[in-house]
Amino acid sequence: MADRREVSSLPLRKSHIQLLLRTGFRTVKDLRSLKPSELAAELDIPPAEAKEILDVATEDAPGTSSLSQALQASQPGASQLSGPPGGPSPVSGSASSSGPAIAAATPRALGMTAEDAYHESRARKHIITFCRGLDALLGGGIRLGEMVEFCGVPGVGKTQLAMQLCVDVQIPEAFQGAGGEAVYIDTEGSFMVERVQQIAEAVGVHLQRICRRSAPHSERSVALAELGVPTQGKGGAAAFLPGIHVMRAHDHVEQLAAVAALPDILRQHPRVKLVVLDSVAFHFRHGASSTDFGKRTRLLASMAQKLNEIAHKNGVAVVLMNQMTTKVEPRSTGLHGSSRLVPALGESWAHAAAHRLQLFWAPRRVAAHPHQGPQGRDQGAQEDYAPLRAGLAAPTGGSGGVAGFYGSGGPGRFAKLIKSSSKADGCAPYDVTEQGVRDPKGLQHGGASRDRQQQPHAALALHAPLFQDTGGYGPPGSSKRPRPDWGS
Repeated sequence: MADRREVSSLPLRKSHIQLLLRTGFRTVKDLRSLKPSELAAELDIPPAEAKEILDVATEDAPGTSSLSQALQASQPGASQLSGPPGGPSPVSGSASSSGPAIAAATPRALGMTAEDAYHESRARKHIITFCRGLDALLGGGIRLGEMVEFCGVPGVGKTQLAMQLCVDVQIPEAFQGAGGEAVYIDTEGSFMVERVQQIAEAVGVHLQRICRRSAPHSERSVALAELGVPTQGKGGAAAFLPGIHVMRAHDHVEQLAAVAALPDILRQHPRVKLVVLDSVAFHFRHGASSTDFGKRTRLLASMAQKLNEIAHKNGVAVVLMNQMTTKVEPRSTGLHGSSRLVPALGESWAHAAAHRLQLFWAPRRVAAHPHQGPQGRDQGAQEDYAPLRAGLAAPTGGSGGVAGFYGSGGPGRFAKLIKSSSKADGCAPYDVTEQGVRDPKGLQHGGASRDRQQQPHAALALHAPLFQDTGGYGPPGSSKRPRPDWGS
């Protein structure tokens, strides 16, 4: 466990923590094999300071750090918890039993400032979706260490997106990918290996195309060979399959057991950077727990807490797929008898994830402005994207529409960010092709709604090797904005 401890929780100087995070050192394990001279060269600091950092990071008892001892020494009488005079002790036992637990928690409580959290967040990689607009909504893709929920009706592409992410998370770090593996918890039996092979083949061809623009023996070519993708031709799909660990859950008990087993699985497979739960609602809506709503709420709250803890402590992205349900408006709203589609599992689940997106169908010819309806006038949330084709319901949340993206006639797929702790609401079109999730063909202007097009999110630069240097767009670091090369 000491190896998995984050460097931001170590009792070090703030400047040293910032240097470590900026240089890519996230856990104690990253520092274990370094010598003071090597760390000094990496951080550009004196060897004496590097030795001090390594001494703290390699302590045998991280809970009894010098900072903890100093805090205890500065507070006389604090070495033993006691209650009011004459009353019982609130914590049984002496300081020898309670002290280490308190001391172990002290560095984490005092060692992370908002500035440290900012630099740590910026250092996290993203998992791209291969859809520019969808990635722009999320600030560059699915960020490691966060939990994201996708809601949608059957057939809109939730499982397709989940399988796409399981392949994309394995893009090597030489291509600015996460270079990890994925755990896929399948509750509906919808995981199809044949479809994953199609998606993986397309990603392999895409990486080959990037390598052809690089030197013959470049870092990218070496990384592609280590992954197992041939330098040319087909046959790269097999390289991605060993990196996807599938768990089948046949009821809510097995689903909860799979989530509880994730910490052990992550220890056995430290390269895992993505956990997918598809879908979170299936067994809780149709199983034995669906009739006892109090029990269901408690189980879901416990599972959400566990998944969030896994995401933050292990630096993995957790992606949840959720279903939709029909909500009948109560009489008090004045809309008695009317109904609309909303994400399943109720309001208590609505805030479990840091970001929530709704996937839905809408006519391809839609509004010309992100906050206007099809006729150009402002419309409320109940009229968003209207008129929709028969049988399709408008997404919930927010008051904005979708920008005028592409084509005319027939329904198209859209994603709307309806809840986020750090991102602005917005919409983006996407499509599901033979190659996987992609931008729709005939896109009039790429990405999300118009206001997002004018100010592309800076996090997209993290995927610089996936950008072309053509069409008036320059490489990273130049004065021209890079264009993503997302493939066909």
